[in-house]
Amino acid sequence: MTSFRKIYRLFAAALTLFAVVSCESIDEENRYVYVKPASVGRAILIEDYTGQNCLNCPNATDEIERLVAIYGDSVIIPVGIHSGGFGVSGVVSNQLGTFAGYKTDLGQRYYEHFGVESQPSGVVDRQGISEYAQWNNYIHSELQKPVQLSLSLSNQYDAATRQLTVKVSALGQDQSVSVTGKLQLWLVEDSLVSFQRLPDGSVNTTYTHNHVLRDAINGDWGTDITVAGGQMSEQTFTYTLPTYEAPQNWTPEHISVVAFVYNDNGVQQVTKKKIINQ
Repeated sequence: MTSFRKIYRLFAAALTLFAVVSCESIDEENRYVYVKPASVGRAILIEDYTGQNCLNCPNATDEIERLVAIYGDSVIIPVGIHSGGFGVSGVVSNQLGTFAGYKTDLGQRYYEHFGVESQPSGVVDRQGISEYAQWNNYIHSELQKPVQLSLSLSNQYDAATRQLTVKVSALGQDQSVSVTGKLQLWLVEDSLVSFQRLPDGSVNTTYTHNHVLRDAINGDWGTDITVAGGQMSEQTFTYTLPTYEAPQNWTPEHISVVAFVYNDNGVQQVTKKKIINQ
């Protein structure tokens, strides 16, 4: 019995000490402590100005695949912008067959705005036009920069109406830094089969075109956004996918949203997500 009483007294003393510590007065300035969001990595946007009649453009595609293999598809986010004199629009028919072209008015406006003079050429994180052999140098430089915000996407697609709803969440990563610029949302499509001229001069009539720019969801140059440090900024958009006859079909299962924030200093962050979870 004596042993039990000793244990009880020790237990009671511990509870009393815990209560004193728990109820200890906390200074007003220490009650709310900023907790920095979990650090995120920088992703890199490559705008690849390409065309189906461009003999050397498949070389740039090969370089993109090499870079994705090195850094991962969550870090390297390419967008193929069919444009310029080598771009093909609409549907073309010749002795080889009937094919879809992927040049768009939107892509052509970007081509002209950025002053692209040759293809293949690319723009890495909006840091200036460069040849594909230089892209890795730009990527290495961009990856050294601090990450000021993270981006995430929530996509909902209604197959009956072909309406897509996109919710974009941007989170400031540094309490002392706010990011102001433009939020841009693009639709890109993979697994498009059509013709492509090759470096040896031949034509591949079953070439697979990936990450092809289809359209902009929120205008050519996006919408205004400000992301305060440690704060969340959210925007929601809707878009109805067009219906075309073959060979120009848009296949929802192959379509993704590419979202990025840019300003005068270039692309600050980019992310990509399919519109249908698979």
